[in-house]
Amino acid sequence: MDRMGFKFLGNLHIIVVGERDPAPTDWNAYVEAIQAEARRGVDVTQMRTLVFSDGGGPNAAQRTITRDLCDGLARPRAIVTVHRLTRAVIAALRWVDPLCRAFAPRDLGAALAFLEIPGTKQQQVLRLAGEIELGLAISAVKSLEGARVRRGLGAPVRS
Repeated sequence: MDRMGFKFLGNLHIIVVGERDPAPTDWNAYVEAIQAEARRGVDVTQMRTLVFSDGGGPNAAQRTITRDLCDGLARPRAIVTVHRLTRAVIAALRWVDPLCRAFAPRDLGAALAFLEIPGTKQQQVLRLAGEIELGLAISAVKSLEGARVRRGLGAPVRS
């Protein structure tokens, strides 16, 4: 994974993206993982997505692919980003897509509540997101660092 990584925690999809949009190979790996979940009997229409992004995100074609995998159903998505403009745009579009909301890193608890993920899983979510970040060929993701610092957690050690 170069620009985007992901892990699943039950029906929660945790995605970490840097400043650049996901490369086609990154997005294809994500799509293949969703398809593998569906083949194992997981109801992918019930997935919830938590994204830590420093500006990168899927293009229209990539979004269409994942929407089609979910039978065209919108599913809850929380985007954690340091970018105020991105949060404002997502907020403005909420009347079109009420299941997508943006949060500042300091509001990770609210993002998890929106996704109906218990606060008791917050440490586990941050740990998994840190593991994803370490696997990326990018510098530290500020949106994830902000969420970790707010919780008094240090950044994972890069080797």
